[in-house]
Amino acid sequence: MRPGAADRDIALSGGRPRTRREPRRTISFLLAASTLWFGPPLYAEPAFSNCSHGADADRIVAQRERFNAAIRDEDIDTINEILVDDVVLITGTDSDIYAGSVRQLALWARDFESDERLVYTRTPSCIDVSAGFPIALEHGQWRGEPIDGRPGHARGRYTAKWRNDGTIWRIEVETYMTVECTPPVCPRSENSE
Repeated sequence: MRPGAADRDIALSGGRPRTRREPRRTISFLLAASTLWFGPPLYAEPAFSNCSHGADADRIVAQRERFNAAIRDEDIDTINEILVDDVVLITGTDSDIYAGSVRQLALWARDFESDERLVYTRTPSCIDVSAGFPIALEHGQWRGEPIDGRPGHARGRYTAKWRNDGTIWRIEVETYMTVECTPPVCPRSENSE
């Protein structure tokens, strides 16, 4: 041991010799020191602290409203205009992946033909537009309700990545999480309360 190392160990351990069984103090010290050096950890940042306000955020909200109307009105052409060709959709309950606009448009076409169709509405709570690139993230809530007024609904949260192609904002990726689904939209399973 180097001269003075034992004294430094005693000082760091609160005045008593440190043993190998005290990793928590070392870890706590390292976390505190890294916070001072690198800033607070990412998870400490308030949710949606970077929400944008301005023309680009407004344009994305307008595109989302067009997309919602296209779902309601069964307008495949408008949906196609808003999606990039290699768009990715990850569904909310089963995490099924639909890669490419052709697959997603086929999914919408099947949905529009279904007798048990739900009308989905996405409601943005935050648009975070990149200052350096033509991209943005949208965070929000979604809800699906039967078109014919039947009871039941599904709802959850989503995140969408948008890209400005030089003309309009278009969706590149959407990821959904289902928070709730009530009967008869989702029948109760044997495990549900």
